[in-house]
This record gives sequence, structure tokens and C-alpha cells, in this order.
Amino acid sequence: MPPIDKRDLRKRYRSLINQVHESRLELVDQENNALIETVASANDLFSSVEAPTEAALDALLLTKTVDLASMRTKQLHIGKPKFNIELYIRQIKQFLSQNSSNAVSSQSNNHELAWSRLGKIAWKYQSRPASINLMVGPLSFRKKERQVQRREKLQRAPNTSTQPILLNQDNISAQENNTTKNVLQISRLLRKHQPIDLLKFITNPESYSQTVENLFYVSFLFKEGKAALIEDSLGALLLESKTPPSDEQVNSGEVRNVQLVMDMTLDLYEDIIRTFEITDSIIPTRRPVETAASSNTWYS
Repeated sequence: MPPIDKRDLRKRYRSLINQVHESRLELVDQENNALIETVASANDLFSSVEAPTEAALDALLLTKTVDLASMRTKQLHIGKPKFNIELYIRQIKQFLSQNSSNAVSSQSNNHELAWSRLGKIAWKYQSRPASINLMVGPLSFRKKERQVQRREKLQRAPNTSTQPILLNQDNISAQENNTTKNVLQISRLLRKHQPIDLLKFITNPESYSQTVENLFYVSFLFKEGKAALIEDSLGALLLESKTPPSDEQVNSGEVRNVQLVMDMTLDLYEDIIRTFEITDSIIPTRRPVETAASSNTWYS
């Protein structure tokens, strides 16, 4: 093939690429040989390729043809000829006709065919009678009727209505802040008994739960700077009352807070009572808080 001008070569390559892109369905068809012709044309053009630009167009065309060839290969049925259902039905009709002489009369007689001829051939390849599962459709058919459920509007009886309760000032009770009250009480007891061992001060031998509460209230005194822990000569922690530091002392860093975590388990509570021989509580036992309220009382 004589050499082709570069501009003309690019034009032919682009023409083949557009042709492949627009005729994808036709090129994939098994009975169409246009894909082979396209590859042959690409081979002829490749003999004139010298520059990278034309080589890139050839690579693009080759990629598109390879994709189409892969799709075409997947559609091949090797060893399985294409089954023509229409041809098969025509051959069955011809076989079921009584003979070639009365084929016309059989067509005029409601297309009556000799199904017995087909049955005589079929029974040779069937060792047992056909089961009922091979029959087309059920023996009896009952159409299901769709049940439409109507939604009825809920109607309440007039006697079941509930009238809202009218509240006045006497029905509204202000809850007393028991935490603040208990912290102030413990602060006064600390000033009276200081310095005192921390465990002796908070332990209530009559109630484990109130011992935990006492420790909780003492933690408020630590937070506000009204209590502090000091260590005696034996290493025991003594609790004493303190004057809260000023803002200048806190801002300057002269006074700083140190957080500690203390566990108060039931076993530790019982060991404290036995070790210190505690019989009476320094902090008086508080009465249980009554939370039961009538239906007409509100709390604010």
C-alpha cells in the first residue's frame, strides 16, 4: 500500500472510529462480518503510521474493536446450534398430520392432528407415567376475593371525657433544696468538732446510704474551700474547717484545687465501724424524704 499523507491518515482513522462507535449493534451481530472488515482496514492504515499521534488513534480504534469482539465472543454458542421455535412447531405440525394426502382436509377440520402418533414415539423414552405435577394448571381454581376493610371513625362516649384540674396557689408547693440545707448543717458540725478524722465524721453506723450522702455533702465543702484535709503525725487524714480563699488567691495560683476519688463500699463501711468502734453518728440521721404526692399537688 502506498504511503498516505499524515492528515489523510488521521482523517481515515477518525472515520473508522466514528463508524465503530455508531454501528456497535451491527458489528456485534454474529451474521455480520463488518467487524472483520474494520480490523482489516485498520491493518492497512497501520502500515503508514510513523508518528505518535497516528499511533494513538490506531490504539484507540484497536481498543474499541477488541471490546466489540469480546462482546461478540460471549454471544457464541459453541456446539449448541440456534434453536428456531417456529421451525420446530412447523415440523411438529407436519409430523402430526395423518398423511400428506389429507393434510388439507385436516386443516379444514379445526386443525385436528394425530397426537397418538406423537404419543407412540414419546412412550418409548418414558419409563413411568407422567405425574400430576406435569399437568398445566390446577384441577380446580377458586378466585380469591379481596376483602376491603373499612376504617370506622373512633367515637368516644361522652361520659369518658376528663376535665382538666384547676390549680390554685395552695396546690403548688415549692420544693425545699435539701442539699444546701444539709451542706450548711455539716459545715456547722465540722466547725464544732474540728479537727476530726474524716472517716469518723462521715460514717453513720445506722445507715450505709447516709454515710455515702455525708461524703457527698463534704465534697461540696472541699469545692467551696470551706474544708481541708491535713495529715497528722500517724498519717491519718483529719478534716478541719477553712475560710474560703479570695479571688486574688485563686487567680494568682496561691491556692489550687486537688481532686481526689474515694470509694465507699459496703465492706469498707463495715471495716470503718469495727476499727473506730463507732456507735453514734456525729452527723444526725436524716429522715427519709417523702416523695409521695397527691394528684392535685404540683411542685415547682
